[in-house]
Amino acid sequence: MNRRVISKRYLSLAEARDLLEKRMKEEPPPITEQERTWDYLKTFGKGDPEKARKAIENLQGIGLDEVLSVNIVNMCPSTPGEVRLILAMRKELTYNEELVSKILEIVRDYCGS
Repeated sequence: MNRRVISKRYLSLAEARDLLEKRMKEEPPPITEQERTWDYLKTFGKGDPEKARKAIENLQGIGLDEVLSVNIVNMCPSTPGEVRLILAMRKELTYNEELVSKILEIVRDYCGS
């Protein structure tokens, strides 16, 4: 089976779970790597994939890049301190309390905190 890359984008764990679930239904029995990935995504990829994509787009809309937005959605921070820890991974990023509050608002809508 030949495959080619048509496009590339970062996925949240919920989106990856949904994609793998569909692929496993369409194809023959999963290989070991797919089974391991499926076990991981069942545990950590909870949530609605459509809401996850909307949250990522909303985070990008307030100025965060795609990678950071996906990481925030995957981690679902619930306090300002947790958001600041994630943002601190990007030394070049300057942020204020207003940005942290907006991020928390978007994440609460997705994670239901």
